[in-house]
Amino acid sequence: ANEAALQSTIDTLEAAVAREGAKLSDATAKLTEAAEKLSDAALKFSLTDAKLCAAHAKLSSAAAAATLEAAALQNTIASLEAVAADAQSETASHAAGALTLEKTIAALEASAADARSKIASLEEAAAGAAFLEEKIASLEEIVAEAQNKTAAR
Repeated sequence: ANEAALQSTIDTLEAAVAREGAKLSDATAKLTEAAEKLSDAALKFSLTDAKLCAAHAKLSSAAAAATLEAAALQNTIASLEAVAADAQSETASHAAGALTLEKTIAALEASAADARSKIASLEEAAAGAAFLEEKIASLEEIVAEAQNKTAAR
């Protein structure tokens, strides 16, 4: 009887061990499947990380190129500003030169007007001199006639 009870306990324990073994086997299979999924996920993460690193490198390269282009544009702007400043300076110089020319032209016009006035005065004087020469010639004729009359007497 003890042997039968002992055998029944052994059978019960063996059945329990078999059930637990089956559960363990099932759990191991699930763990193996989960490990494979985790491995796939890690691989996908690794690929995604590599893509992100490549994208970051491209962005960094693009940012560096944009920085260089911005620097080039700033240099161009500085050059254009220098040209504009030179042009303004030259324009101011031309304006000053034009003002000087206008003053010179005005002075020459005033000198020309003064010369015309002097010419007019000289022409008047010449006309007066011609009148006086006529008078002198007339007086000389009178004097010559008087001398001839005096000589004839």
